[in-house]
Amino acid sequence: SPFGLSFSANFTLILVNRSAAAGGSFAVMCYAPVSYVTYVVTMLFQGVGDGSQPLISLAHGRGDAMRVRRLFRLACLFSAAVGAACMAGVFLTRGWVGILFGASDAVARSVRDILPLFLLGFLPLSFAREATSFFYATEKNTAAYLLIYGEPLCLFLLLLFLPAACGITGTWLSVLLSQLLTGIFAAYLYRRISAGEASVQ
Repeated sequence: SPFGLSFSANFTLILVNRSAAAGGSFAVMCYAPVSYVTYVVTMLFQGVGDGSQPLISLAHGRGDAMRVRRLFRLACLFSAAVGAACMAGVFLTRGWVGILFGASDAVARSVRDILPLFLLGFLPLSFAREATSFFYATEKNTAAYLLIYGEPLCLFLLLLFLPAACGITGTWLSVLLSQLLTGIFAAYLYRRISAGEASVQ
């Protein structure tokens, strides 16, 4: 699972760059600053998950289900707070993001306009990352694999038809929709696994 998490951001980068390239070099230049910002935020989510994973794993090994749930909730809340803070911070400074990375005025304006689409995916992505860490900390490896490799697969499938239907906006929407669907799927897996464990107890 950690191997897949380390490479998932790169999968996204490759897929979106290939799709954006079909829209011309301007679209690729616009995505570059966006990808730098989103990568940093994704790594923050992963850092929270990596920090909570040993604690959750220890509680799971001791058979303390209540502490496992408490730690997971705490990790989710902290990750969501990080996501919300990043959303607010990046949104308020979105006009400067392109300039910060040395982009031209035209690219900087386009980055300012498309960044909000990417920001909307931060919260579902934060939950998906924490759920992934929770699953592999509690020996639910199949669920962790489904989330890790399901996100780039979902993005790949969306990129097959959304850009054709909506142009370059379809590429940006594909990223957002893949993160939303991954967050929903993570919630579904967590609820199903929790219900299964409750019925066993």
